[in-house]
Amino acid sequence: MHVVVVTHYFPPIGGPGARRMLGWVNGFVAAGARVTIVTPAAHPRDPYYQPGESYDGPATVVTPAIFDPARFARGGDGKPVVSEGPPSEKRGLAARLRPWLLMPDQRRLANGPLFRAALAAIRDEPAIVLTSSPYNSVHLAGRAIKKRLGDSATWIADFRDDWFHPVFFPFPNAAYRAYNRGLEAKVLRDADGLTIVSRSTLDKVRSRHADFSVDFWSTEESGKWRWVPNGFDATGVEAILNAPVPPRDPSAPVRLLFSGTLWQGHPLEALVAALGNVAAKTGQRFRFELAGRVIQPVPPTPDAERVEIFTAGWKPYEESLTATRQADLLLVHTGPESQDIKIKIFEAAAVRRPVLVLGPEDSATVRLVREHVADPLIADQDNEPAIVAALERYLTSTDESRHAFTGVPAEYDRLVQSQRLLDWASRLRRMGRG
Repeated sequence: MHVVVVTHYFPPIGGPGARRMLGWVNGFVAAGARVTIVTPAAHPRDPYYQPGESYDGPATVVTPAIFDPARFARGGDGKPVVSEGPPSEKRGLAARLRPWLLMPDQRRLANGPLFRAALAAIRDEPAIVLTSSPYNSVHLAGRAIKKRLGDSATWIADFRDDWFHPVFFPFPNAAYRAYNRGLEAKVLRDADGLTIVSRSTLDKVRSRHADFSVDFWSTEESGKWRWVPNGFDATGVEAILNAPVPPRDPSAPVRLLFSGTLWQGHPLEALVAALGNVAAKTGQRFRFELAGRVIQPVPPTPDAERVEIFTAGWKPYEESLTATRQADLLLVHTGPESQDIKIKIFEAAAVRRPVLVLGPEDSATVRLVREHVADPLIADQDNEPAIVAALERYLTSTDESRHAFTGVPAEYDRLVQSQRLLDWASRLRRMGRG
């Protein structure tokens, strides 16, 4: 079977979207499928552009050139040029104009090149076509492919983020919302199958389309939806995951690592204060590193001698994973999206290092940690005493493995997810959906 993946997130574009697609591609290949990835030619001004990352696997990668007007509104590092106003309003010029141009996103103009490249890759043979957002407009390319090829294509639309997620849907007006609801409805109706990253995201989609029947939203065996959460793929990084880690030196600073994007709504004030509190009480020093993109303001250290805080910027994936494996303590911050499992928790599970989770008890990430970690270190993001207690428990522990996962739970293994997707696509074809 030929699987054609159409996405804007694939190396050298980094970030969680690219890891999701790369993991599935590795799984499709491992299952014996022939795989083609159709993804725009990367540009240094693209968000998450990582020139140090590349794909050298057996799948074919097709990279049509596209026109992205937002590239003119970003700096050389891919970040918006427009920066005035509070963090929630820091968006580029293209995002400000989009509601008035009725474009779902700045990548709508990429659909023509993606559509033509995908058709050229498929030719006249049956294929599974998988489109994955963001950007949401990629699903419109998938819909066009489905309309052109009919039943010879089984089209699955993967919603990694909600279509109306504020990061990708800033400054909306009523007409823009209605227009996008209409586009989303066309994708939902015409796709043979739909995958989504969390049940809470599915609830958001469902709330916008009350005219759809109750049966339409089924995730059961015969339903149109499948929940495919974030996860992890160990292909090619097994040596990193199993590299020896020397015992922590009590006289050295504790290396606390946060990697990824620290979005707005992920405050660190209570954590930084707790680090200062514990350092003052115990004399233990901390070295808090933020590796990645930092949007949420970071408070100053309360004690520069005992608590060092620094930002390291993005690192290539393998370098980042190596740092994660070698860190003393990992930080995972759930932020406001409490019902989406944070992708970084799966890296923490894969490297089997102690992890501190900041999030509410009803968070999906917290529930996962409590289920799989013997002695979880968990505190609400604003609860300084609870963070202090978690840090002190970690420092006095005689068995750090009790604060860590023993591995990635099976349902979050992306190779397993890929095989299930292929099996599902085959059933969809037999059921007359593609």
